[in-house]
Amino acid sequence: MHRFVKTTLAIAAISATQLVSAAAVGVFGGNSNAAITAYLNQNGHSATNYGSSSGTAAELAGLDVAILLRAGGSGALNSFVQNGGTLITEWDGADWAVNALDYFGAQISGGGYIATGTNITVTSQGLALGLGNGLSNPWAGGSATEFFRDFSSVGSADILATRSGGIAAVIGGSVGSGYAIVNGMDWADGFNGGSTGQFLLNMVEVQGGNAVPEPTSFLLVGLALAGLGLNRRQAKRQPAMA
Repeated sequence: MHRFVKTTLAIAAISATQLVSAAAVGVFGGNSNAAITAYLNQNGHSATNYGSSSGTAAELAGLDVAILLRAGGSGALNSFVQNGGTLITEWDGADWAVNALDYFGAQISGGGYIATGTNITVTSQGLALGLGNGLSNPWAGGSATEFFRDFSSVGSADILATRSGGIAAVIGGSVGSGYAIVNGMDWADGFNGGSTGQFLLNMVEVQGGNAVPEPTSFLLVGLALAGLGLNRRQAKRQPAMA
């Protein structure tokens, strides 16, 4: 392969671990809002903290992802999801999505303390969406995987992650043209990054029910194709052997 192409591919491979797919994210409700917003911004996203707001049409305009922390959402937030946005809930924000709006025909019936640092296992459906990227499987998040809502039914949703005993902890599926990741766990409690931060980044990367490829994935494919083309041209220029 041409030296220039080799060098460029090497640089791109190094950069691949540093670039992320930028998403416009709104953080609503109330639980570690400032820490979550700062973490997302530090990791390549554009996040805005809307505090205790349940989501107005003006706040949601232009967003890719809405995070609902320990609160009920608004009619505008429901419309945002129905029209192509991605919703990520935390703790009893899940109740609003499934009990109040009947997402997936699922139901929650209470919940409470399980254990500090309860293990979370990403299922095959969750792994396919990239929710296990950069994490051991299972993983645990201290106080962030401590309290859980109880899904009495998951309806038509996919189970994306389970807690000990194979019990659903995170479910997800299409809602209209959008997608909802319904967390029954209190993942925002004491948020300080770590494994919980990685799980959040993975969830943000799921937009419209698809894992969004990083920009460098496209770059590497393009460079590989360019290298193949260059090799073919060089081969044609080689003189025929006698």
